[in-house]
Amino acid sequence: MNPALIEVALQVKDDQEAIAVLSEKLVAAGAVTKEYLPAVMRREKALPTGLDLGAVCVAIPHTDETQYINNSQVAIGVLKEAVTFGSMVDPHEELPVRIVFLLAMKDPSRQLQLLKYLMRAFQQPDIMRQIAAADTSEKVESIWLDVMKDCHIED
Repeated sequence: MNPALIEVALQVKDDQEAIAVLSEKLVAAGAVTKEYLPAVMRREKALPTGLDLGAVCVAIPHTDETQYINNSQVAIGVLKEAVTFGSMVDPHEELPVRIVFLLAMKDPSRQLQLLKYLMRAFQQPDIMRQIAAADTSEKVESIWLDVMKDCHIED
């Protein structure tokens, strides 16, 4: 986990800006190419990634176009105010998302492994509330590392 890929109190006007800000962080870290953002936007438009977890809504935008990914990373945005993402369950439903996990996974099989660990975290409302309430990237990093301690997703 790279703390430079975590943004807390992120103020954005919509889902596209949230994805763009986090994508810029991945580009700056050398994890993805500039073509990654349009690929994520295409996928998000076709297959929205918002999830209503009850305690908080999250989104997990990503792309299956791995040629734009140099190394696997996750950028996390904790939004100051929720923005609307389409629901993964019902694309016509709009959800007020507070946490965005922007996935950049080079190996599709490792993406499935990461999603499994994310789902485990998503089933723990206290963890999601802690991330949503975090006021520093270090707090988010600490929570994230604890949740992901058994997950090995390196390239």
